[in-house]
Amino acid sequence: MASKRKRTIVTLERPLLPTKERQAKPDFECCEDGVFRSASILMKLKKSGKISGEAESAAECWVKDYLFGFQDYCDPSGKEIEPEARGNIHTHNLNRVHAKERINFVRMIAGAEFHRKLVLILIENFSFKSLGSALYPNRRDGRISTEVSIICETLLNLLPDIYSAACLKQKEFRSRKDISTI
Repeated sequence: MASKRKRTIVTLERPLLPTKERQAKPDFECCEDGVFRSASILMKLKKSGKISGEAESAAECWVKDYLFGFQDYCDPSGKEIEPEARGNIHTHNLNRVHAKERINFVRMIAGAEFHRKLVLILIENFSFKSLGSALYPNRRDGRISTEVSIICETLLNLLPDIYSAACLKQKEFRSRKDISTI
């Protein structure tokens, strides 16, 4: 006869924190809510004053469009959606198509390499060092992080103009195309 073991539940008295060595690294920071997170390139450049608030908001809009369009993730901002209301599935999918279309217009205006770097910076959350090794796999010098920092700063400062041009192009495209006949 097998004996029954008493099941024990482990509770933590304090939350798990990264080691002191990990916390001391520059790509790791404490957020407002007291949780330690890996710092994104966007946050680092914003704190250093190298990008403007306009660039930050354009980057956030681009990220929301990318996540919604390509990964079907959206933050409804606290709005309750009634599942039985008419058109919710259709409007959701149309909004997703519009978000994908804006991302594709940004890719058309700026180029595929610009888009690839934006994905690595804003979606994949690469650090300067890992982005440098991804973009330049054969280089091993110490200046690569500063060069990547300059590239990221340039890309993010160009993004507001490119994103607004993509939105205008989308409006132009939508006004030329007669959608009412579909």
